[in-house]
Amino acid sequence: MLLRLMLASDEETLYPPWFFTWVEDKKLAAFAWPQTKGNLEFLWEEGIRHIITLCPEKVPPLANSKFEWTFIPITECHAPTIEDIFKFIRVVQMCRKYNKPLGVHCRMGLGRTGVMVAVYLMYFHGMDSKQALSNLRYVRPGSVDSPAQEECILSYRPSAKIANDHRITKITTRGNHLLSILRNDKATTREGVWGLPRVWLMERSEC
Repeated sequence: MLLRLMLASDEETLYPPWFFTWVEDKKLAAFAWPQTKGNLEFLWEEGIRHIITLCPEKVPPLANSKFEWTFIPITECHAPTIEDIFKFIRVVQMCRKYNKPLGVHCRMGLGRTGVMVAVYLMYFHGMDSKQALSNLRYVRPGSVDSPAQEECILSYRPSAKIANDHRITKITTRGNHLLSILRNDKATTREGVWGLPRVWLMERSEC
């Protein structure tokens, strides 16, 4: 009985999913699979209102939750199709239009999530593919670790023009948040570790 009570308490404890970061403050967050009600409550308290799940093998416990939810199933270590990318972009556009912060996740928040974050930086903030990938790996080390996923980013070309006055050209970290440095800054290519040791990320990499 005591063990059951302890497990129930852990389930309700409010704490972030693994590898939670804001990509763009109060617009898009990225994280690993939200496993518990406490994870979901943390996301809600952070302001997230829409969740995009990319991992068919790990679906969050969203029953009776208040979130809007989109499911874009992508096989682990595989790259999204162009249709998957278009669907992701459409959901982001709608959330931005109605001012609904959203979060995207896969199992570990690295591979499939990393591809979509790179697409976001390219489509909505005018980065080229190499710049998006460098910035992504700087603030979320271990991201996009399969050749197919990396090739997907390097070959992706946004089909719409993005206004230069909203372009992000560098991303840095401060605590648990990402700061967007707008305009006139060179993209950083330095490597760094965010939040968790690099060995932790490598041992639990998706591929």
